Amino acid sequence: MRRDTEILLGVDEAGRGPLIGPMVIVGLAIEGRWLEDLAGLGVRDSKRLTRSRREKLLGDIIERASSVIAVMISPIDIDRGNINEIEVEAIERILESVVRIHNQCPKTYIDLFTTEKHLSRLKGICSDIVAEHGADSKYTVVAAASIIAKVLRDWHIDGLRRAIGDFGSGYPSDPKTKAWISNTVSEDMMKLTTSPFIRHKWATVRRLERHANTLDRYITSG
Repeated sequence: MRRDTEILLGVDEAGRGPLIGPMVIVGLAIEGRWLEDLAGLGVRDSKRLTRSRREKLLGDIIERASSVIAVMISPIDIDRGNINEIEVEAIERILESVVRIHNQCPKTYIDLFTTEKHLSRLKGICSDIVAEHGADSKYTVVAAASIIAKVLRDWHIDGLRRAIGDFGSGYPSDPKTKAWISNTVSEDMMKLTTSPFIRHKWATVRRLERHANTLDRYITSG
């Protein structure tokens, strides 16, 4: 197989740390000949690009991709398990799908997030895997996957905001997010504790829920 037509796979995620909304993991399979083209168009780590620039590049990436596989993991699923294990399972599904689609094991680049034990599971599917911290800033194929993941999550979050209100970025460090959760607690605790859009196991949410439950018991007993 010619090197420039070899299928490469980049894998990255968006939304690993927020209190609100899903995590999106994307696998981008692409022939190696397109990487220089994408780099020339300005493909880089999605965190270094504006939203409008990411959305413009999305079409350029999709146009050149051999296949794109996206896995969206809901807050409910994240609450049910270990996030590293969940992410590994999603990447396993992506690898298996790419092998079926292209009838070959791609050379795969992943932003390192987990243990050697988890990585060995992935190498049991395809052995040629490069897993490095900051891979989205080192490898164009991972940067391209990061852009797709970020755009898809942004669009999903837009829909959530229309449905439940403007909660900011959804990250625990965002004052707007913390204010939205606090206001939700004060208005309707049931809405917070039953919402399928919130990660209830995250420490910030659990502290608010414990505080609200204590206050409710105090009011009831009084």
